[in-house]
Amino acid sequence: MTIMRLTASPTVVLNTRDGKEAKLKNLIAQDLQTRKDTPNAAAPPRYTVIARATDSVVAQALISSAADMAAAGIEVSAILFESETTFEETPQALSLMEIPGVTCRVLRDQRFSAAHEQLVLNEGRVWLGDCMRRDPSKRDAFEWFHDGNKVAEQHATASFNRLWAHAKPVERIKSAATAAPELVIAGQPDQPTSAPAATRR
Repeated sequence: MTIMRLTASPTVVLNTRDGKEAKLKNLIAQDLQTRKDTPNAAAPPRYTVIARATDSVVAQALISSAADMAAAGIEVSAILFESETTFEETPQALSLMEIPGVTCRVLRDQRFSAAHEQLVLNEGRVWLGDCMRRDPSKRDAFEWFHDGNKVAEQHATASFNRLWAHAKPVERIKSAATAAPELVIAGQPDQPTSAPAATRR
């Protein structure tokens, strides 16, 4: 009788959440340094990101790099699959939607739950994460890095543009009383002026 032995694929790397975020921050830092060292007028001053929510590692990496991105004149177009009011447990935590230069849209259509998280920078630098329906903080979550891969960049950009067309624009309004932003989705009725000050809860 033949016994089949299954071994783990050598391409599977189990990482902690902090480790994943550190690698993404390093990818962003590499791109910003490249732009500084070799200015390219054709390079769009924009990053695009698809994230399950603003607590995803890719969103947190962008938040951590916000000051450096702003200094380089980088703007961010972001698609979120969940609004932060659904998952955020720490009201004091900074949100991707509060970062200057970030434009967000929300895509709640479950038909797109198989789409993968992704970050597209420049010079073919692309990060692909797990699909929207999986928790991206899992140690065994899929992730793939590309550097200098223009084909991967083109495919990821095309995917982003298709999802962007289906997502709904959002904007942030900060309450003067609480300084806590409120998520407003385009197409929903505005709150009456007499409503209590907005909070994250």
